[in-house]
Amino acid sequence: MEGRRHQRTRQRGPQRRGGQPQSACRRTAVPVRIGPRCGRGQHRLSRRRAVILFVCTGNICRSAMAEGLLAAGLGRVGSELLVASAGTAGDGAAPATEHAVSVLADRGVDISTHRSRGLSAAMVGEADLIVAMTRVHVSAVAALDQATRSRTFLVGEVVRLGGIIGAAAGTPLRDWVVRLDAARGGHMTTGRLADEIPDPYGQARAAYEDLADRLTGTCEALTRMLEPAG
Repeated sequence: MEGRRHQRTRQRGPQRRGGQPQSACRRTAVPVRIGPRCGRGQHRLSRRRAVILFVCTGNICRSAMAEGLLAAGLGRVGSELLVASAGTAGDGAAPATEHAVSVLADRGVDISTHRSRGLSAAMVGEADLIVAMTRVHVSAVAALDQATRSRTFLVGEVVRLGGIIGAAAGTPLRDWVVRLDAARGGHMTTGRLADEIPDPYGQARAAYEDLADRLTGTCEALTRMLEPAG
């Protein structure tokens, strides 16, 4: 399961999912440190920039790691896009798991200050692109706001379809997402099992290494597709 982001914490081994909700949005430069979230309302995302939202279960593994990796990549290319994450079962304030923190630290990305957030209708309604880890998470997003179905994708799906339609090339994120949705023929997801990313929670560090490898490839591809023109 997964966790939240900004604030320094010391890891003490396996982490629970619980906690108290906070608000957050993120724009990150390099080197990456996930710090206190910006924004005023609880569980809301800043509208000063377009937002990419990653969704998993507890927001302490998969989506937290994806957020950190993509924020790092976009920061390196000077993107103004915001990156956020939340969990369908996360209730806030839990740190990322020890393995998630250490594996990304080895890759130069610091998520030690991450704190989990529970997914809300306000979050998904404000996000321009929603990237879910599994079809269960896609359904959870749709249950909160049916209008977001056209901009919610599985992790593998968004990269695969992005390869078909090509890079955003400086166009607004929301416009690129419209093209992305059109490429899947009107279906909410393609339903491919290979597009999903399983939960490493409770597993050995090796599972997190595998997860980081896959998410790194995904986030590098997204960075190339979404980097500013010129």
